[in-house]
Amino acid sequence: PFYSPQSFVAHFSGLRTLFTHCVWVDDFSIFDPKLHSITHCARSNRLLSKKRLSFKKLLASGLNYNIATDGLSSNFSLSFLDELRANLMMHDELGLAELAQALLLGATRNAAAALGLNLGELKKGKLADIAVFEGIECEQSQLALQLILQSKNAKSLFIEGMKCNF
Repeated sequence: PFYSPQSFVAHFSGLRTLFTHCVWVDDFSIFDPKLHSITHCARSNRLLSKKRLSFKKLLASGLNYNIATDGLSSNFSLSFLDELRANLMMHDELGLAELAQALLLGATRNAAAALGLNLGELKKGKLADIAVFEGIECEQSQLALQLILQSKNAKSLFIEGMKCNF
């Protein structure tokens, strides 16, 4: 009650900031697209506020976003794959293939950008953090969706290009 959304966000002017949840935001233009990101925790939002982020509006805004699980105090699991699957079920305003691609970007490249890390995509000069899952046969347009739906446990994990034993 003490702030308007604009006056609250103004406190973070010039600062790299991750704004978490934002289920009450109607206008994403109040954020600085060069420094601000939205951290989306769909299951936590559902359990805490019964409200969900307008993912379609967020995507249309061009603002960076990332996907997270929040903590066990507001979620029943920290499984990132389960969080991605839950997002598929909650955001019916987008087609499944389009949503799945946006979710994977929010889990990888966008998350790295939000944190200022040099990773999140397979590209020369980036840190090679890679999770390898069992192969999935499908059309290219369905790959992101099937990866989210079918992946259970990583077969291999590489951190900074080094294979991890787990």
